[in-house]
Amino acid sequence: MALSLSTVLFFLSCGLWFAEARKYNSVLTVPNGGKWGRWGPAQFCYKGHAVGFRIKVEPYTMQYDSTDMNAIALLCDDGEIITSAVGPWGYWLKPLYCREGKLVSFALRVQETKKVDNTAANGIVFHCSNNDVLSASGNPRLRLGPMSNRCAKGYICGILTRVQFAEYEEDDTALNDVRMYCCD
Repeated sequence: MALSLSTVLFFLSCGLWFAEARKYNSVLTVPNGGKWGRWGPAQFCYKGHAVGFRIKVEPYTMQYDSTDMNAIALLCDDGEIITSAVGPWGYWLKPLYCREGKLVSFALRVQETKKVDNTAANGIVFHCSNNDVLSASGNPRLRLGPMSNRCAKGYICGILTRVQFAEYEEDDTALNDVRMYCCD
């Protein structure tokens, strides 16, 4: 199937436009992320920045393999909701928003590796540009890791998550690690 020159130019211009909309100036990371799973696709607010978030959790149970935090969704100021990889278990908690301002840094609550039923990431805390602190957790008893750097320029605009999907006979952990992107 041959494509006309105008069709090729159209697809190229869409690709360049999309790439331009995804420019970021820094990546925020934390040192305590889990080691299991694969990185999903990076996702970005189409325009603007993240002003809130929500998490997907599977509550802890002693009867079967628990995963705790399965996903993080960023809530963009343009109304868009973005996620990277999303684990299959659990339900979404209510959204949390900065009263004013936008998200600028984060910290993860991660379970240390143990012999049985690892859950990896269990909660997340965000700092807003107006100094609000937003926290959501599946298991608040675990220790919060160190805060990421703060966006040097701009605000959080994108997300990348590392998720372990069903291991069947093995231990499932779901969300393990997160990277956030900052945009002007």
